[in-house]
Amino acid sequence: MPRSVVESAPTGPTRLFPGLASRVPASPEEHRAAVATDYRRNRTVFAGWEFLWGLGAPFALYSTFAPAYLATLNAPQLLVGLILAVPPLFSATQLLVGYFVRPADRLRTVVLPIMGCMLPLLAYSAAAAVWGETWTSGVHATLYTAAMLVFLGLPCALNSLMWEIITDNTPEDRRGELFGWRAVGAGISGLAVSGIAAWLLQRWDTPLNYRISFTIGSILYFLSCLILLRTRDHVHPVHLRTEHRPQGSLLAHVVALVHERWRDARYRGFMFFYTLLVVASTNAPFMVAGARSELGASARELGLFVPLYLVALTVSGPLLGRLADRCGFRLVGVVCGLLLTSAFLLCLISDHLWVWYAAFTLYAACPFAAAAVLANLSAELCPGVPASRLIAVGNVMVIGFVVAGSALCGAVIDATGSYPAIFTANLVLAIVATAGFLFVVREPRSPTFGANTPGVAPAQGRALPEGSDSSGS
Repeated sequence: MPRSVVESAPTGPTRLFPGLASRVPASPEEHRAAVATDYRRNRTVFAGWEFLWGLGAPFALYSTFAPAYLATLNAPQLLVGLILAVPPLFSATQLLVGYFVRPADRLRTVVLPIMGCMLPLLAYSAAAAVWGETWTSGVHATLYTAAMLVFLGLPCALNSLMWEIITDNTPEDRRGELFGWRAVGAGISGLAVSGIAAWLLQRWDTPLNYRISFTIGSILYFLSCLILLRTRDHVHPVHLRTEHRPQGSLLAHVVALVHERWRDARYRGFMFFYTLLVVASTNAPFMVAGARSELGASARELGLFVPLYLVALTVSGPLLGRLADRCGFRLVGVVCGLLLTSAFLLCLISDHLWVWYAAFTLYAACPFAAAAVLANLSAELCPGVPASRLIAVGNVMVIGFVVAGSALCGAVIDATGSYPAIFTANLVLAIVATAGFLFVVREPRSPTFGANTPGVAPAQGRALPEGSDSSGS
């Protein structure tokens, strides 16, 4: 293997875990060779992380447990909407991370905080399980929301760096494969323990059962992150180019990045329809709270939403990954739109719980795939731009709409006590997003892409220029 240059000598935690010191090969050729040499190791790390993370999902999956738990506290649905909006809200801070973090420090910047973000949820859930009977619902809602802000917000702030690490250390022709392995790992492991999680919800009364479940889940989440300490990170030399380093003040840096991308008509069109898709996907977990209030689902019945989520992830990951490798990520966006359209439609036409289970299963295939669509399709539309920058800029563009959409849905439910109105609104968004990806968004891998566009050669979407770093696997 070619010798890699380590920008900073291992200090502190990196003395115990040398893998936390990111390596910077001297040339793209050396980078490719280093990545190929360590790919099996890193594939095991990334897929193993998802597998171990999946063990905790049946106990603390936020998209299902947060609405259900807050409903037992009689918390306003507006609060549910705000928690569901935490990931895109904190994703906007990815530009700050990119501004301050050096490439050689990225692995330690990601791994150690992700491990630490589990601790507030663990502290709250364990304390609430022991002493929670003496606390008011308001105290529980406040402490739980604060813990979830850290639990969800910090990983989302570091998400673009994590995608970039995965991308830089995966050969381009193996990224779809890794996407499938990660999805299958998370789904299968979660299904393996879903029976235990369901029994736990029945064993104790509500809301004590949720607090015990959160305690177990947060412990498993923390332990799953230990495998990331074995990562061998090779930074692509493209990240060290002068034109890709932060210039000027933080505000000027952010404004320049957003303005640069907004001037690109194709990227702007893609982001418009992607925003509609993400807003609809973010609001879909209201199905869980709706099942409790509209259909009278019990805690045990609500617990079944988690294994359904994992089944959808296990099945859809390899299929959508293969579809992306063969046809491009634009078509993955179309499929996600169709799945969300079908999900909201089923909730509107039926009041049977099993139909809502089917609807939630259709939705569950979308969040992970939508993140891959943003990372990959934006990188293919804008070759030569680092992936972390594109992901961060994209999240900045959608943040306001996602937060406003989730908060508005929660406010409507609080005011009317009814869910059909928000399902109808998100159905419309999903339909428009599907049509946009199908008829408006350009496919970068098509032979005609780039024709008559300065600086972009036709048929270059599939074989991206060196250093373009289309991520998402």
